[in-house]
Amino acid sequence: MLFGLRNAAQTFQRFIDTVLQGLHFSFAYVDDILVTSSLQEEHLQHLRLEFQRLAEHSVNINPSKCLFGKQSLNFLGHHIDCNCISPLPGKVEAITAFPQPQSQRQLREFLGMVNFYRFIPHCAELMQQLHSLLQNPLSGLGRPRRLFRPLRTPWQKRPSSPTPSRWRLHASSRMHPM
Repeated sequence: MLFGLRNAAQTFQRFIDTVLQGLHFSFAYVDDILVTSSLQEEHLQHLRLEFQRLAEHSVNINPSKCLFGKQSLNFLGHHIDCNCISPLPGKVEAITAFPQPQSQRQLREFLGMVNFYRFIPHCAELMQQLHSLLQNPLSGLGRPRRLFRPLRTPWQKRPSSPTPSRWRLHASSRMHPM
């Protein structure tokens, strides 16, 4: 891939998606791949298939940047294990400590953080009224305290989402094209 391409990340993402197409146990985000398996033997088989596919497309893996056979790991701002997916504690702290928004910019910032982690039941419904404040600047930001609290409070309980039952062991790989 040539340097200086504006859409290099998108181009590489499409490439890696094509390379891993049909491997239902692989999840790629740019140069990170998460491989999920139920059993250790199955995990080794999944890794063999993945390495074969990557080799067919001339993609090299740097072993020093890989984690293999892990029961849990942090991936794209989430902690993933065989029981659940949850936001990283630092991210939860940022949401719970976020001050009452005093400007539309601060409100957008808060909504962006909450929107990234969709762990709160009925999150979209709770966010809808705050989003309406962005559309109507004359409504003022003084009254969203009652709208803001329901989105901030559930994070204090460390929300999580159950992982699919087939996820047991994980591996993350960083790839470098030839």
